[in-house]
Amino acid sequence: MNDPIEDNPQHSWFDYRTNWESTLIASLLQPEVWRYEIMPWPHRIFQEKYPATQPVTKDTPRVPMPREYETELQAAITAMGEMKQLNSEIEWYAAGTQRVGVLVSDTMMFQRFGPDASDGDLGSFYGLALPLLMRGVPVEPVQIETADLSRYKVLLLTYEGQKPPTPEFHDALARWVRAGGTLVVIDDDQDPFNAVREWWNTGIMKYRTPRRHLFDMLPVERDHEGLTRVRKGAVMFACASPAKLSKSEDGADRMRDLVRKAMDATRVKWKESTALVLRRGPYVVAAGLERASRRDKPFALPGRFISLLDPTLPTVRDIQIQPGQRALLLDLKKARDTGVIAAACRVLEETISSREITILSDGIEATNAVVCVRLPGAPKSVNIDGQPMSTNDFDFSDGILRLRFENHVKPTRIVIKR
Repeated sequence: MNDPIEDNPQHSWFDYRTNWESTLIASLLQPEVWRYEIMPWPHRIFQEKYPATQPVTKDTPRVPMPREYETELQAAITAMGEMKQLNSEIEWYAAGTQRVGVLVSDTMMFQRFGPDASDGDLGSFYGLALPLLMRGVPVEPVQIETADLSRYKVLLLTYEGQKPPTPEFHDALARWVRAGGTLVVIDDDQDPFNAVREWWNTGIMKYRTPRRHLFDMLPVERDHEGLTRVRKGAVMFACASPAKLSKSEDGADRMRDLVRKAMDATRVKWKESTALVLRRGPYVVAAGLERASRRDKPFALPGRFISLLDPTLPTVRDIQIQPGQRALLLDLKKARDTGVIAAACRVLEETISSREITILSDGIEATNAVVCVRLPGAPKSVNIDGQPMSTNDFDFSDGILRLRFENHVKPTRIVIKR
């Protein structure tokens, strides 16, 4: 996961924080992904100064990262290190039709350059994905080069902006369709890169476009628009440019209509949702969709949680996921019974006995740490680095002990007497 700062000095810290929260939630809503590259240049985040307000002028003051944002970042980073869960621990609480993907290839990178470069806004991808996503369908990018297609019910494909690296992919895709898959192809065959010297137009291959090769493999009439049944599966084809659809007023509706009709043919139920809410073990990842109208009820999430995007790590109850809201929560019903359950620092060691809990932690120098420790009863005492912790720096309620102290690169030792 990249830095929240995008090398744009015209942004303020508020912009960075808002964009980072959205990027974080989008990343965590992909349950098969659990390894992350987190801030490869942390000094840019915690040490540099950036504009305090918008709009930015030559007189705009530049300020360091807000203290609460430092804490929020470290709490989220700790949670990201615990996102490897079994399939049985993953559950969609709110989502539209699942197991839907958009096929993408590494070749998308080279088509973004040159005199005939593809749409710089990646409309060929977003024109397929966003109409579904904004109706609550958790559509996934599916890597052409490496994907296991068997886990998907519906796949969307265009060769505008990308190309299939080998003909073997078409063999695999055709088998998937014949076995019951639903394939939606949106392509007007006008991409200039169709004419590059490649496998579909060299040697014994005489195809003007790679799409035509795919249709011969299925087999489907090359230029027949609409729905074609292929054994147990189906192919829906529309001669259109996804990039142009992405900029068209009715493009999203046209896309959804094509996908719905294709799903009907293979009895895949079209389902929409006003929010995407995913459980990953004890964590709940939530995003309220901006397109939800005021008439739509917010998604209700009953229970007790710790809010990890609030720098105080408070306990919250019975959440309502509103349009545009992002949330990363720890479900106390799913969390461990005793010990550290959330931390805005790195927990290096933790030892739990019947008499005491010992925690060794470190973090970004001189930032505020918050550690939530679950206990069956109030602690008898709390010591930090051999000294009693001030009662102003910890509190205990509802079975949660919250510790507040300053992070250091040198490890901090905390001893909690039970």
